[in-house]
Amino acid sequence: MNHHLHRKVGNFIQNFGVEALAARIGVHSSALYHWAGARVQLRQEHAQSLQSIASEQGVRLSLDEIYFLDDEGRAKLQSARERRKMGRTASSEGNGRESFGSVDDALDFARGSGSRLL
Repeated sequence: MNHHLHRKVGNFIQNFGVEALAARIGVHSSALYHWAGARVQLRQEHAQSLQSIASEQGVRLSLDEIYFLDDEGRAKLQSARERRKMGRTASSEGNGRESFGSVDDALDFARGSGSRLL
């Protein structure tokens, strides 16, 4: 798997198997590839599922490790977000989804310092 993830997370996914992990988390395997390729941000509930599954296997993954992207991955994610934002014509306010101005804002929120709830 070519990815921009923390090495520990990438190794866990590769050892567990993308298809098996996706099924356990409740997403399509393409969602894991998109996340690993820094095209989308993993939702908090899926990150927590990943933590639980890893724990069952004797692997401890922190949210920092799960949300970590290398420099190239952060740049790709930011670029993808900006392209989506430019293509969006309708306001997303009130739809119950969080949006962040930067990857750092998303990480802060995922770590629990955000004031809004998912």
